[in-house]
Amino acid sequence: MRQRTELGKLLAKRRVDLGMTQREMAAEIGASAPFLSAVEYGWKKMPANKAEMLHDLYFAHCPKLSEAFLRAFCMDYMDVDTPGVEFVSKALAVYWRQL
Repeated sequence: MRQRTELGKLLAKRRVDLGMTQREMAAEIGASAPFLSAVEYGWKKMPANKAEMLHDLYFAHCPKLSEAFLRAFCMDYMDVDTPGVEFVSKALAVYWRQL
């Protein structure tokens, strides 16, 4: 069994803090609740395009949350080859700035 990722932990915490179910949050990005659960538990990776939607909806309004999300996304996706290159580039810039 995989260990929860930083991104998974952050998503789950934010979702709970907002009083949302996995089904509700997943619906906002066109995904299923089982998929979001798998991401939260580290079993699947979040595609960059879905991560960008989550970021814009639930993290972008607060610089501290935004940077935490982008950093966590990078930690999980150093080998990303999915759609959303602009978002991945932004996330990588934040990650490298933290080093």
